[in-house]
Amino acid sequence: MHTQLKLLTLAALLGALGSAQAASLGASGYSQSFDSMATSKTLPTDWSVWKVGDSHSTWESAITANGSSHSVAAMTQLGSSAQAAILDTAITTSTRNANAYNIAHSTSASDRVLATSPTGIDGNALQLLLTNNTNTALSGIAISYDIVKFYNGNKQSGIDSSMPLGEELPGYQLFYSLNGGSWNNVAALNPVSTADGIHPLVATGSVNANGSTGPLDYGVTSISNARVSFSSLWAAGQTLRLRWVDDNAVNISPDQMIGLNNVSITPVPEPESYAMFLAGLGLLALARRRRS
Repeated sequence: MHTQLKLLTLAALLGALGSAQAASLGASGYSQSFDSMATSKTLPTDWSVWKVGDSHSTWESAITANGSSHSVAAMTQLGSSAQAAILDTAITTSTRNANAYNIAHSTSASDRVLATSPTGIDGNALQLLLTNNTNTALSGIAISYDIVKFYNGNKQSGIDSSMPLGEELPGYQLFYSLNGGSWNNVAALNPVSTADGIHPLVATGSVNANGSTGPLDYGVTSISNARVSFSSLWAAGQTLRLRWVDDNAVNISPDQMIGLNNVSITPVPEPESYAMFLAGLGLLALARRRRS
C-alpha cells in the first residue's frame, strides 16, 4: 500500500515537472542563447512549452500563480509536435499560435530567439528546469535575460495610451517553483510599458507603418543580473522550475509576438553558507601572508 502510494506520488511529481531534462546549475552558473537550435524544431532539452486555457480568452491583469484553473499552476505541457518553428526570418500574420516559435532575432538566421504568440488560449509559458548542483543550499539566484518584442505584420492596436502599438501585458512575467511546489511570481521583474522607477520598462520601439518588412525588432528589454530571492531555501539536489509567462491579448488578432533570449543564471548562497565561504577565504589569505 505504502509502495503504491510512493509510486503515485513519484508519478505525480514527474508529471508536474514534465518530460524535459533538468540542466545543472553549478558554481559557474547557467546560460542559454538558443542559437544551438539553428532552424530546427527541437528545443533545448531543459526547456519546454506550456499553456493554460482552450478557448480564446484574455489573461490581462489576472495572471495568478496558484489556486484555480486559470493560473500558472494549472498549465499543461505541450507535446513536441506542437512546438512549431519558423524556419526563416519572415514573421507574418499567418503565423500561428499556442506553440513556441524558433525565430530569428534579426535578419541573421543564426541569432535565434524562443518566442510565443498565444491565440485561442489564455497564455503560454516557456519553462526551464534546473537542478541545484552547487552542493549548498541557495537563497536565490541572479538572473539576466532579454525580452524581444516583434512586429507581427500589422500594427498592433493599443488598449490605452500607455501601451502604444501593444495589445497585451508588455513582455514576460517570471514565476518560479521549488521542487514541484507552489508557484511564486517575481513581482520585481513584472514588465511595464511606462516607466515607474521600479519594474523593467519594455521598450515599444518603432515599426514600419505598412508592415512590409519583417522581422523587425519591436524592442529589446534587457534584465541584467536581477536578484531573485526564494520563499524558502533551494536545497542541494532539488529541482527549480522557472516559467516565463506570455498572456493572451485583450484586443484584436494578430497577437503580438514576444521572445526570450540570452538567459543567464548564477547561484546566490544562503547567508550562513556565504558567510562561511567568506570566512574561509579570509583564513586562506591569512595563511598565505604568514607563509610569506
